[in-house]
Parts: sequence; C-alpha cells; structure tokens
Amino acid sequence: MTDTLILPALAAITAAVSGLATAIGYLWRANANNHKGTQVKLEACEKRDEKSQTVMLVMTEKLGKLEGRQEGVEALARSVLREIGDIRHDTHN
Repeated sequence: MTDTLILPALAAITAAVSGLATAIGYLWRANANNHKGTQVKLEACEKRDEKSQTVMLVMTEKLGKLEGRQEGVEALARSVLREIGDIRHDTHN
C-alpha cells in the first residue's frame, strides 16, 4: 500500500520540480533578453550624451566669443560717446 502512495507522490514532486525548472529557465531567458535591450538603450544614450557634450562645448566657445565681441562693442561705444561729448564740450567753450 505504501508503494501505491509513493509513486503518485513522486510523480507529483517530479512534475512540480519540472514545472519550477521550466519557470526558472523562462525567467532567466526573459531577464537575459531584458538585459540585452537595456544594454542597447544604454549604448544609444551614451552616444547621444557624447554628441550633446560636443554641441555644448561648441556652443560654450561661441558664447565666449560673442561675449568678448559684445564687450569690445560696448567699450568702443563708450569711447565714441566720450569723444562726442568732448567735441561738444570743446565747441561750447
């Protein structure tokens, strides 16, 4: 009678272990595929980041040049206004 109980129990345990092994295998493959997708997205993101940094560097250089030009224009304008003021002052005296 014990044999009649053991065999179905072993069959049930074997089926359960087989089901668990299948589930673990499926989850492992799903995780590995997800990792591959994440890796591809990360690499694309890093490439965009490199391009963004290059663009930012170029823009920073251009901004520096523009600020320098602006300072030069403002200094020239002040000098011209000073000269005009001096000329007006001299003509009124």
